[in-house]
Amino acid sequence: MNKKWIMTAAGALIVFIIATFTVLDTKVVEIEARLDSKEIVESIHSDKGSVLIDSFKEVPASIRFVDPQRIEVSGEHKIYGQGIYEIDLRQMQVKKSDTLDVSDKSLYMEILRSDYGLILVKKDGSPGLFHQLSDGTLKRISSNFLVSTAPDVELSASGDKLIYCVRESAQMATYNLNTFKKKVISGTLPEYVLNNFHASIELSPDGGYFMVYKRGDKLSESTLNVYGADSGRKYVDEVMGTSPKWAPDGKRLGFIYSGQLGDKSALTDTRVGYILFPEREVVYFDLVDGQQALSQKLHWSEDGKKLYYMRSALESGKLTLRSFDVDSGLLSGFDLAENITNVPDDIQVSEDMIVMYWEEDKALQIYDLNGSILLPVERIDTIKFFDTQDRPYLISNGHVGYYKDNQICIFSSKARETLIGEAIQEFVFSSDSNWVLTGVPSDGGYNLNVVARKKP
Repeated sequence: MNKKWIMTAAGALIVFIIATFTVLDTKVVEIEARLDSKEIVESIHSDKGSVLIDSFKEVPASIRFVDPQRIEVSGEHKIYGQGIYEIDLRQMQVKKSDTLDVSDKSLYMEILRSDYGLILVKKDGSPGLFHQLSDGTLKRISSNFLVSTAPDVELSASGDKLIYCVRESAQMATYNLNTFKKKVISGTLPEYVLNNFHASIELSPDGGYFMVYKRGDKLSESTLNVYGADSGRKYVDEVMGTSPKWAPDGKRLGFIYSGQLGDKSALTDTRVGYILFPEREVVYFDLVDGQQALSQKLHWSEDGKKLYYMRSALESGKLTLRSFDVDSGLLSGFDLAENITNVPDDIQVSEDMIVMYWEEDKALQIYDLNGSILLPVERIDTIKFFDTQDRPYLISNGHVGYYKDNQICIFSSKARETLIGEAIQEFVFSSDSNWVLTGVPSDGGYNLNVVARKKP
């Protein structure tokens, strides 16, 4: 039998055995091997469902779960240098990935990354916006785009639509990373939008539309315009509204009607509604009388079917969370606990929980969908997350994760658990919540630890 074939088969068997023992919670084992291809098999330490990767020099530039058992890491490997690496939890391997990288790093700088390629600008500061494809092909998007510390560019959540500002003509333009089609939107942008790109321009999550929001000096002067990202067609023209919020599916844009606000600083005597696309239908479903005030933030459920917002009684200060079901037309709500007097800074709704967060107090409170308290107010520690910096807690697959007293706390409507996590700087869930990935600085490097919460 071919000797090379025997060695390959033996190596595969060793990897399989080690991976199997790891899942079955056996003692610490180590492997070290090399493949002839671009793939690299690391030395992997495993102990009772915990996998340690200690081969990166510093905190990686980005980390994400590609699927529940594959992790993509962009960073500097101690031996193999800068690049994209894949941690495969099925095979218990760390591989050098073929994921797209900037083809000419001496000339171009990456500013955005998508499954459809990279968005680049010139390093020397000369004009130009470019799209690099997976095969390394470079396509020029714009010849007069100038980069800044916060480039006037936004990528849709779907990753296939780009929007940017053409400053020479004061216009917006869109670019489809899948079809390579570009559309310059007719009409010039007001000075406010030009000077506040990221606060004024927002693509719908599916990339089908984009909104131009102009907040006036008075709330009553705030307006919304919405365009088709491919067609450039104007779907919404100067609707008087504030606090716009796209639904996750991009089919609705929630807002608070601003036309009745006059010179008021508080959101009272006004209506809550949404705009339906592509029908351009405006639906108002709640009128707030003079005894109530609205918070200036709207929140959609993950499926885009319910819109949540906070109301407060001006006299008593009682807070009420309201929700509107777009399918049934049912308006419902519940009062927050009596000791809660400040409007939450952030509200996130999962499949069976509502999580509220107060920035000043660094505190969480969790309710079920009917308003029963699942977790009383609990103070948490600020920590970074690999996949988002938007808030100091994570929601994944019906689980809430946060950091407190050197422990990672994982809460669901059915159970609560803690993982010891001293000196942790970052962590993230896998999409199925079965794995927790943490990052900790070490002597001469940065350690990644992947812990199985249950048998994967």
